[in-house]
Order: sequence, then C-alpha cells, then structure tokens
Amino acid sequence: MKALFKICCYLLLVLIFTSCASKKRYKPVVKYQQPSGKALKTTLSRTDGKSYRYAAHGPNRFDCSGLTYYSFASMNLWLPRKAIDQSKRGKTVSINELQYGDLIFFDTRKSYRGKVNHVGIYVGNDKFTHASSSKRRVITSSIHKPFYRKRIVVCKRLMPKKAEVKTQQQNLAAFDQNQTIIAAVETVQKEESSTPEPLASTEPIPLPYREQVAEQKSENLF
Repeated sequence: MKALFKICCYLLLVLIFTSCASKKRYKPVVKYQQPSGKALKTTLSRTDGKSYRYAAHGPNRFDCSGLTYYSFASMNLWLPRKAIDQSKRGKTVSINELQYGDLIFFDTRKSYRGKVNHVGIYVGNDKFTHASSSKRRVITSSIHKPFYRKRIVVCKRLMPKKAEVKTQQQNLAAFDQNQTIIAAVETVQKEESSTPEPLASTEPIPLPYREQVAEQKSENLF
C-alpha cells in the first residue's frame, strides 16, 4: 500500500513538472523601436484596468515590476524583471524633478525598511500608474497620498532624452548608408575580378607588304 502511494505521488509530481515546463514564458513584443513618451502613453492606456497577478508581465495580467518590464520592453528598452533590480538602473532623480516615464520605487511594507518591493511609472500631474496588489488591477494613484509619499525609496530616469534618440537615429542612418556604399563597392570589385580576359587570337598576323612580296618571290623560285 505504501509503495502504491509513493508511486502515485511520484506520478503526480511528474505531471505537475511537465505541465509547468510545457508553458512557454511570455515575452513582450517590441512595438516601438525607440522609447518615447507618446509610445509609453499608448502602452499604458491599453494596460489600464488590467488584472493583477503576482509574477505576471502581460499582456493581460501584471504585477508591479511586470508592468514596468512590459511597458519598457514594448519600446525596445529591456529592464530586469524584479523591482529591486530595476531600481539599480538609470539616473537617480529627486521627487521634484520627476518627468513622464520616470520610475518611482517604494517600500510598501507595514514596517518601512527602505528596501524596494513596489514600482510605478510617473505619468505627470503628481500621479503614477502601477499594478496594485491591494486593488487587484492596474491603477493610477497620487504620489501625495500619505501611504505612498512616506514610502518612496528612490526615483529613476531610464527614458532617453529626445536629443539622444535623434542622435541614435542619425547614427543608425549613417551606418546604413555606409553599409550600402560598401556593398556597392564590393559588388563592382567582384564583377571586375570575375570578368574573363580576352582570349588570344588564333588568326595569323598579316605581314608587312614588302615581306609578303619577298615571300611570294621565294616561293616562285621552286
């Protein structure tokens, strides 16, 4: 009886393991090649009100760091998956310097220890969008709400400036142009090297007139 029970437990564990392994982890789709406030606003408008689920990062369910991970990945800006790791990226800014797209990291535990466990995205007008575990959905809250204001640990800026994006685009365009020129030169060189040299003529070279006459006279002597 004990042996049968062990076998059943083993089969159950195998079934659970194979079921979990068969589920592919969702990877966010890059919808915008360059990060921008407009792209982020569009993404956040589509996630508003979506359900909260721990360890989920889209497209229909999120936890707090899953929302930031998904939103930035859609702009081809990849962050670590966990909030505490995300808080180590980017430029530190003060609460009074916040700009659209900045990340705000919190310690929402009852006993504040200054250790990050929550994150939201600043959307202007002293508000931030986040996946709330208490409200069980993606919501927008005020940073002046006492619960959040007292628990802010650090604010980070990861969105590049417009000038930086423009420079990146110019560099990419120049690179593409150089690659086109190089490819064209290589094609010409290849065609030139593959062109066969003209074959030597097999026809006899005509002799000068005097030599032709001399040759005819010598033939008449015989």
